Amino acid sequence: MCNLFNCRTSARFWSNCSSYFWAGNCTFSKKIFPESLKNSSRSLWDIIIFLLNGLIFILIGLNFRYVLKDIDNDMILPYIGYAFIITIVALLIRFVRIFLQKINLQKAFQKNRGGRRKVSEDALLDFNNSIILGWSGMRGIVSLAIAIGLPRFLENGSPFPERNAIIFISVAVVLFTLIGQGLTLPWIVKKLNDAKESES
Repeated sequence: MCNLFNCRTSARFWSNCSSYFWAGNCTFSKKIFPESLKNSSRSLWDIIIFLLNGLIFILIGLNFRYVLKDIDNDMILPYIGYAFIITIVALLIRFVRIFLQKINLQKAFQKNRGGRRKVSEDALLDFNNSIILGWSGMRGIVSLAIAIGLPRFLENGSPFPERNAIIFISVAVVLFTLIGQGLTLPWIVKKLNDAKESES
């Protein structure tokens, strides 16, 4: 419990520090750095993040075979079923959240205070954009990092219960979303655009 409290306290501390840092950095960068330099730096960071994500996926893939060895063959199909159910539930929750946000944005747009709207018209979401945003919610490196970060042993020396099963299910969920949602996303975008053009 103490470790958990220390982790939460440390997380809050670093979160506040990072907020102050980025707020000051944004104010400073607007005055000093030109827009072209900031755009170049964003592109550089995008490349670095892409390479780091690829490296982490490679490392996880190399370790996954050892996780697979410790799982009974009879449990592989049930674990895949659990991963499929988790994927569907996560997708439904994301859709609900996005459509609720769509309603909240519309309400905020309709409210005027002193002749000013809380949100601009560009911030509103239509049905097609909401579907695309919901379907684009793919699980990735954060889910895998949390699963891989589970300790192998507890404080009393006993193995962490079902650690390999959690890692296996996490990898399966990521594969379901990246392959399933990722490969079907262009098709969904095309169908939505065709339906919008046919209506107009």
